[in-house]
Amino acid sequence: MATAQKLVVEVVDARNLVPKDGHGTSSPYVVVDYYGQRKRTRTVTRDINPTWNEVLQFNVEKPSDVFSDMLELDVYHDKNHGPTSRQNSLGRLKLSSGQFVKKGEEALIYYPLEKKYLLSWIRGEIGLKIYYVDDVPPPPPPPVEEAKAEEGKVEPPSDNAAAPVPSNQQPPPAEVKPDDNAASPPADGESVKAVEAAPVGEEKGEAEGEKPAEGYDQVEPEADSKSVQADDHDDDIIAIAGCHVTSKPARKAKYFEWDQTFAFARDTPETSSFLEVSVWADAGGANFLGGVCFDATEIPLRDPPDSPLAPQWYRLEGGGAHRGDLMLATWIGTQADEAFPDSWKSDAAGNLVNSRAKIYLSPKLWYLRASVLEAQDILPLTALKEGSFQMKAQLGFQVQKTKASVSRNGNPSWNEDLMFVAAEPFAEHLIFYLEYRQQKGPVTLGVVGIPLTSIERRVDDRKVISRWFNLEDPKSDKKGYKGRVHLSLCFDGGYHVMDEAAHVCSDYRPTARQMWKPPVGTLELGIIGCKNLLPMKTINSKGSTDAYTVAKYGSKWVRTRTVSDSLDPKWNEQYTWKVYDPCTVLTIGVFDSWGALDIDSGKEATRPDFRMGKVRIRVSTLETGKVYKNTYPLVMLGNSGVQKMGELEVAVRFVRAAPTLDFLHVYSQPLLPLMHHIKPLGMPQQEMLRSTSVKILAAHLSRSEPPLRSEVVRYMLDADSHTFSMRKVRANWSRIVNVLSCLIDMVRWIEDTRMWKNPTATILVHALLVMLVWFPDLIIPTLAFYVFAIGVWNYRFRSKEKLPHFCPKMSLADSVDRDVATQGERVQALVTWRDPRATAIFVGLCLMVAFVLYLVPPKMIAMAFGFYYFRHPLFRDRMPSPALNFFRRLPSLSDKIM
Repeated sequence: MATAQKLVVEVVDARNLVPKDGHGTSSPYVVVDYYGQRKRTRTVTRDINPTWNEVLQFNVEKPSDVFSDMLELDVYHDKNHGPTSRQNSLGRLKLSSGQFVKKGEEALIYYPLEKKYLLSWIRGEIGLKIYYVDDVPPPPPPPVEEAKAEEGKVEPPSDNAAAPVPSNQQPPPAEVKPDDNAASPPADGESVKAVEAAPVGEEKGEAEGEKPAEGYDQVEPEADSKSVQADDHDDDIIAIAGCHVTSKPARKAKYFEWDQTFAFARDTPETSSFLEVSVWADAGGANFLGGVCFDATEIPLRDPPDSPLAPQWYRLEGGGAHRGDLMLATWIGTQADEAFPDSWKSDAAGNLVNSRAKIYLSPKLWYLRASVLEAQDILPLTALKEGSFQMKAQLGFQVQKTKASVSRNGNPSWNEDLMFVAAEPFAEHLIFYLEYRQQKGPVTLGVVGIPLTSIERRVDDRKVISRWFNLEDPKSDKKGYKGRVHLSLCFDGGYHVMDEAAHVCSDYRPTARQMWKPPVGTLELGIIGCKNLLPMKTINSKGSTDAYTVAKYGSKWVRTRTVSDSLDPKWNEQYTWKVYDPCTVLTIGVFDSWGALDIDSGKEATRPDFRMGKVRIRVSTLETGKVYKNTYPLVMLGNSGVQKMGELEVAVRFVRAAPTLDFLHVYSQPLLPLMHHIKPLGMPQQEMLRSTSVKILAAHLSRSEPPLRSEVVRYMLDADSHTFSMRKVRANWSRIVNVLSCLIDMVRWIEDTRMWKNPTATILVHALLVMLVWFPDLIIPTLAFYVFAIGVWNYRFRSKEKLPHFCPKMSLADSVDRDVATQGERVQALVTWRDPRATAIFVGLCLMVAFVLYLVPPKMIAMAFGFYYFRHPLFRDRMPSPALNFFRRLPSLSDKIM
């Protein structure tokens, strides 16, 4: 039965509204408009902090050109209450449907009200809960007259009732798009669309009602195609490019059916010019039934999005007395063909599991805040003595304890916050243990388990209602009262759960979807291939590497197919991500797979995938619309030093989707959400939670198929990046020296000017000195104009090389966000065009400041700055200033740290 979706808007309350009735109060009501449906709440008389607690439901319609998907909310003052004669606006609010969540994920959010008109005086905020629900309409009752008329009527069975209906449905196209280079023909003049293009032979039987087979570089045949018509034809052998492959035994129905697809790469030096398909009575090759031979130069080229190539019947030849026909289709194409993912591939050694590209999504992580307040009615083991009590909380493998509280009356108090990381779906319980500490060891007095599904969610710093929970006897299955504990539990959706280091983070959005902002662009990545990889293992006395690539940005992970036994693997796969913040980093890693081998030994089968290096690309360093095709060295840092493992060739492009002003406005916003500034987490606590997040992600992704192993996840997330070594200390010191080198260069320039090594420069310095001494008001604007001139001059000499990459000389420098080297490198980035948009903004501001200071007296500037600095807290914001946000977004050389 079809379900209709509804949007539910719970209008809870509002705070600190503007008085409009002339007596210091207002009589507000709310009007909500969604897809042309308008509903209103009741009027709360004479209250600037009204409470409604009303539920408004709206039908969710299909996208329309007339109505937008925006939810518009207006707060008005009722003209029937007070001396006003019109409905005065108290504020309005617009929300996009992308911010709404399903029922069960909703949270009470207070949105600040906005102005409806330019000169309106608006203040206050309104609390809402917005979510989707599924409305199942009741089934309509059957008509009474028709039911009576058909009650005694029985139809005879039809002859065609049991006839199967052939299925002509095609599978959806593959998500992997061809790279730009894959679309260009090879230099040797072959009519091949991509480097990975290959002819494919396919055998298809009469698979009625089944899913059609898919193939690489080939179009899928129809579902009712037929195969060999003889009764003793079982197996099929295909040979091309020096590669032989045997199909699975045929299914015998009306005709023999294989329903298989094979893909052969054409970029190998041993590529043959013929495709041979032979049919045998058994896999041992004892009874040859016939075959078909194709000239590879005459195989047709399929250029997506062309329609599928129709399969044809071919007469089997060379089988002697055996006669028969074989239906198949062959073509040359790219791996963008929808048939490619499920085909047998020659470069994957027939391993279907690891030969498919996969996309993984990280589970949604929440911070769980458990505030342990106090306990009552606790009876210690020894009466009339002081007892030391402690609360232990456990969520999965996470265990935290409060400090010990000494109490004589059995009512200990703690008032401590414990933070955990929880992943959706919430199937676990948060368990609290009350322990009585003794010299021999702690003794558990009581236990209580709380399901995560019953815990409230919040997105701000509002207080959560605390509750009392009864403790039970841990040694008995019967429920017994062992006291009670006072707890305050909530999921903090206003935080961003850190799983990466802060300076190389790929996402800064909060957990709560209601607080997400629309994306500002799209990031496109083309993974072309690797060159000159080192052999990672020895198979049959031969060095071998089974390489695959993993890319991570935000919550989306991608894994290319595994190319077996190749030191120069080619993938030519393309992926896209939505970008919500340009000051983020894309991470790409290359690994050698042990799972691609059919190893019977349990010891070798469980060996971890070997890391071969990774690449980081900062999105803010990419120009809009420009394609960066670069080859990056893959380097690994070991005990013997830096070792080059090979080279990775990728193509990357950033496409801006937001308007220019909105995109530049992002640079003035803080990186982390509001909760990180209102209730900041300490650095040790944040690192502990990050380590927990990495363990949860590794455990979740390792259960996928094919699994993304835990060692791969930990390496991509830099789980071991905070280990200490003297090499890191020396690397940090070299960064500081590099930052201070600009000051040394300035001192040398002053000394050269003093020694008249450049007479022209010395004369200009004398003229500037005279001007600044006689007109001291020009000192600050002259400095601003000088910085502008430096930025414009450096634009001519900006780096046109490939994007920043790991620097072996810098090694594994352990840096935090506030160290001297990072701040100095950000100052240098103001005029070095590492981030072209940030430097353009800074240079433009310097020019504007110079003109303003030239025209406005400095006394007025100083007075205005003083009044702004000492302004009342009512006019201050809890968020960092736009200038500080801009400075924190500047790139440093941390991107080049291994």
